[in-house]
Amino acid sequence: PITFLATATWFKDGSFVSRSEIYASVGGASFSLVQSVPSAGAHDWECFHIGHETFLGLANVRDDHSQLVDSVIYRHQWTNAEMGTFEVFQRIPTAGAHDLEVFVIGDRTYLAISNQGNDMDCSSGGVMLYVFHPEEDRFLFLSQIATGCATYSKHLATTDVQEGEQHYLAVMIERVESDDSGWNYNVNSSIHQVYGCDHTCRVSPACA
Repeated sequence: PITFLATATWFKDGSFVSRSEIYASVGGASFSLVQSVPSAGAHDWECFHIGHETFLGLANVRDDHSQLVDSVIYRHQWTNAEMGTFEVFQRIPTAGAHDLEVFVIGDRTYLAISNQGNDMDCSSGGVMLYVFHPEEDRFLFLSQIATGCATYSKHLATTDVQEGEQHYLAVMIERVESDDSGWNYNVNSSIHQVYGCDHTCRVSPACA
């Protein structure tokens, strides 16, 4: 079996624009470098599977000019290389993306991207929700949860006797804009209930 290890490069040689690396181990042997990919203030890798395919999602925070940069989804392809390679599958425009979270509701795969916002602008932050459409072979945008500067999200699932399985996103919020002081870092994180959806999505606050 092959085990992959991906490292995210935040800042190197005086620049946020760098390369992040993917290593592989075969049968428990030492990890060796097999691929490097362009990155911009890389903050998080997320590995997930859809069917029999393996994906890696890279959350990019910023380049040397702004936080409006693409985050990138890679799909593993068995090429002539012994380990295969991760090829660009989809680029997603983000604003200071700090975290990717992938979860499944029913037979659908969802992607939540936590955006800090562009530089100090929390109004451009929040969590963007996408759903994978096998017919189009890509993630499609569903909705955005306006939370302020979001830096992390985590999927939670519970089972209720009457309601069945319930799905939530817990969102960690760094700060929000304040009318009197500019920024408020003393903020509650929030939990949002997510209802399975295809083209539109209903998300309601469950706790804050």
